Amino acid sequence: MRRPLLVFLSAFVLGACALPFGPQPGGEANAPTAAALPTRMIATPAPTVMRFDASPTPEDAAAKLPLDSPETIAAAKPAERDQVALAEAFKGIGDIPTVARTTPLDVKVGDIETFWVSDLANNTNYQVKAQLRYAGPVLLMYVDTTVDVAQPY
Repeated sequence: MRRPLLVFLSAFVLGACALPFGPQPGGEANAPTAAALPTRMIATPAPTVMRFDASPTPEDAAAKLPLDSPETIAAAKPAERDQVALAEAFKGIGDIPTVARTTPLDVKVGDIETFWVSDLANNTNYQVKAQLRYAGPVLLMYVDTTVDVAQPY
């Protein structure tokens, strides 16, 4: 019962939206007509010629540059990468000292310290206790306490 009613209502709505088959009276009144042109002329200023000095575009400038030969490129020596200068310039860190420590650590051979170690093969980090075996002027050598290493003297 609902379906035939729905079909009837749909057909009625579509039929109401459709144009009638016959010509409508007064259809000629809606035909477009030509508008009247203005009778007086409006004065406009005469165009002026503006001259610009044509500056070369980047493409023109690049086309005039000589091409570097492979020998010239191979002979060029790039500047060394200075990490301190880059950090000062781009991170705004300020004046970075070139020496991290001017006084030696207060340690002696035989001291035991705890260190964090990275195991890259297993992608893990862990702590080890290590004993100071050598204290030089610029180097401290620690050895893991669980490893038996002979100390040559």
